[in-house]
Amino acid sequence: AIMQLLILLVTSCNKESSNEVVHITPEIEMSTADCVDHVEYVVLEKTDECILSNVEVLRMNKDKIAVQSNRAIYIFNQQGEYLSKVDKMGNASDEYIIINDFQIMDDEIYILSGLQNKIQKYSLDGDYIGAYVLDNSYKHFVFEKNNTIILSSEQCNDKHFNFVRYDLSKKKNVGEIDEFEDIDTYTNKSQKLEKIVNDLTSKNCTSCIEYLKQHNYSKSALQDIVLN
Repeated sequence: AIMQLLILLVTSCNKESSNEVVHITPEIEMSTADCVDHVEYVVLEKTDECILSNVEVLRMNKDKIAVQSNRAIYIFNQQGEYLSKVDKMGNASDEYIIINDFQIMDDEIYILSGLQNKIQKYSLDGDYIGAYVLDNSYKHFVFEKNNTIILSSEQCNDKHFNFVRYDLSKKKNVGEIDEFEDIDTYTNKSQKLEKIVNDLTSKNCTSCIEYLKQHNYSKSALQDIVLN
């Protein structure tokens, strides 16, 4: 199968002023021609080294197209010709365990590996350049400036800030945005319940454990034991 990408180059949403904001609501019917001047189809080259199957993320800069497929990042020029790939899945210091997100900046690929609390940096040829060690696990990131990124936790780490500004040149956080409270996920609840049961067992509170079992380990049952 031939992989095709529809690339929309929006040069102007208004013929008279390219800075005018077009507000789109469900009540307003608009066609593509109302806000898109140019549509270009790019056919991505298929080679023995480049067979795309599950395309997860696509990024572009001024002259490159980067596509995440399965465990690798494939690089193409704007004409769709295959150039190279970054394929470094593994546990070594110059590899990534998972690709949570990636960006292409100044002909370099930045890969966020949340399980490692790292952003790994590679050349377009797949050569390892270096790493940025993060203070916690994050899900996504974007470049704010050349040396500054915004990390997103999706309210799912111990930092308790949804967005963190990170300075690549200083290799440290320089700001936090949108603080959130701890979310009782299923995993957190299970861990807390396991700890309570273990504590009760160590104190020989067999009657308490039986009470919890009878009430399916409900929150109200836990409150009854604490209060009584």
